[in-house]
Amino acid sequence: RITAAITHLHCDHTGSLASLISYCYYVLGKTIRVLHPLEHIVSLLNLMGIERSCYTWLSTLESGPMEPVSFQAVEVEHVANMTCYGYIISSENHQIWYSGDAKYIPQKIADDFLQGGIDKIYQDVSLEAGEHATHGSFVELEKMFSGEKRSHIYCMHLDKDYRNIIREKGFAVPELLNG
Repeated sequence: RITAAITHLHCDHTGSLASLISYCYYVLGKTIRVLHPLEHIVSLLNLMGIERSCYTWLSTLESGPMEPVSFQAVEVEHVANMTCYGYIISSENHQIWYSGDAKYIPQKIADDFLQGGIDKIYQDVSLEAGEHATHGSFVELEKMFSGEKRSHIYCMHLDKDYRNIIREKGFAVPELLNG
């Protein structure tokens, strides 16, 4: 089963979604699920020429006997002209936060992480924060979290290649899987 969890409708997050749906439906014979809290995603896919019969839209995804994970959407700030979400992704024994390009980690997420309720954070960060920043600030991340907790925070969407700095400060970088 394939589920595409969409955090927001910027083209770097949805640009190839229609191609993925078409490939899965027409080549693999699979109807994928598209998860996004708002039906806007259906309108976007309609504009891209993707029929509703080619995918299933889900506004939420709860765990259950046939579903090992749940996705809880949390509205986040990314840009002013679009509603954006991060997700708390939960399985039986683990919870992670996936920021979805959020400018800030919501305080409740940070608190849950510090108290052990959330195991890992995947946060989009920029090295240089500024007035027009649309992703989290690495400097702010350093201020918020210290010590061992940093090794469970994965920095993504890097505006420059500063992976060495991230690792030197004790944070992690997601690695690509081969094979």
